[in-house]
Amino acid sequence: MHTEGNHPEELHNPEVSFERRDLGARNIILFFVILFLAGATVHLVIWGLYEGFVKVNQEHATAPMPLAPKPSAPAPTLLQNTPPPDLNRWPEPRLQTDDESDMARFLWQESQLLNAKPWQDQNGAVHIPIDEAMRLIAQKGLPARPAPQAEPAK
Repeated sequence: MHTEGNHPEELHNPEVSFERRDLGARNIILFFVILFLAGATVHLVIWGLYEGFVKVNQEHATAPMPLAPKPSAPAPTLLQNTPPPDLNRWPEPRLQTDDESDMARFLWQESQLLNAKPWQDQNGAVHIPIDEAMRLIAQKGLPARPAPQAEPAK
């Protein structure tokens, strides 16, 4: 009582094949063990380098100004910011701290210079307000050199 398709010989097709070797569980586990060991080795090497760099840095670190007194940090208080730093303890020149007011002061000084009444400096040069200077230039024009004369062609 054999029905069609029950015999393995009948199911075999010689034109179709498959890979008879398979990757076993041993090889997969071996791959992950090697991957873990490589990751741990890299991690330990980088950690060791980092610790070595920290040690070398601590050995070669010097104080920025050895003779300057070292200020102690203010005691932290609960829910309160630290006080503003004392700027007088750092030497000049310091970085610009209020650029907006510095720029406003500079622009005011420049406008005072450009719009001042006419005056003469020690060298004898006369300084006039910028508006008057522009009006005089518009009336008289800028001085120009005469154009060079073309030489006759030979």
